[in-house]
Amino acid sequence: MPVYSILQFLYIFSEIYMYVFLFFILLSYFNLEPDNPLVRITESICAPVQNFFLKVLPPLRIGMFDLSPLYVFIFLQLVQFALQALMNNYR
Repeated sequence: MPVYSILQFLYIFSEIYMYVFLFFILLSYFNLEPDNPLVRITESICAPVQNFFLKVLPPLRIGMFDLSPLYVFIFLQLVQFALQALMNNYR
């Protein structure tokens, strides 16, 4: 039972992180000041993960749109899929 609880916590954490990352992407479309606390918090949480994927994988750009955040979303979906499969085994 404790393994299931840990897996469930990780699944919920990855789900919350996905929404925070989506918020981070949406904030980049608005011209907010970098000193804004909301911008600083979300950037400090999300930028290191996105930068890691940009170091490993090439930037994904189509015209003026940067689609490289899709790398993070695909990775989070794979993590959630694996966690869901593990939770089904421990149920």
